[in-house]
Amino acid sequence: MAHRWIDLGRRRLVDWSVALFASAGYLAVMLIMFTRGVFDGGPAVALGPSVLTLLCAVAVARLVQVLPRLTTRQGISVHQEGVSLVQERALWFAGRAAHLPWDEIARIREAAPVTFESLSTKGGLTDLVVDVYLRTPGWTGRTPTWARVRAHREAAVPPDAPAAPLTRIRIAPGRTRQPALLQALRAARPELVREG
Repeated sequence: MAHRWIDLGRRRLVDWSVALFASAGYLAVMLIMFTRGVFDGGPAVALGPSVLTLLCAVAVARLVQVLPRLTTRQGISVHQEGVSLVQERALWFAGRAAHLPWDEIARIREAAPVTFESLSTKGGLTDLVVDVYLRTPGWTGRTPTWARVRAHREAAVPPDAPAAPLTRIRIAPGRTRQPALLQALRAARPELVREG
């Protein structure tokens, strides 16, 4: 079996970059206005813009905090031993990785989670996901930020195994990368992959 890497790098990087530059731009304008007002003997900045400036400062701090994990090498490796979820270390981001051996994986299912936009009459976009059900009920691991672990009680149980105490790992590769991930998983272990 050939090793297959599905690159999940730079997901939502454009969205985060726009938010960072907009917030930082607003902060820069407010700083210029504030310093001009102080040095020109003008009035202090009003309460409304001050609150917005504080919110933008918090947003910039959060965006800078998550920037390394957005730009690091990250993805899913499908190989002989199983599936590895990888988010490499970068700057102040410690990195995260989880290895899922094939004998631990009970089932793999493609899904589209319900989002607020998907409930609209215009048929908004949903983020396509892949659910991996593990045999161990209380499995815990340090999964990348684009994968979520849910215990059996919180997870939707696959229809063909209602009594199995499974742990679900929901991987969100996104609309464009989900087909490549499913193709790699089907090529490696077709008996594990189920439709919707």
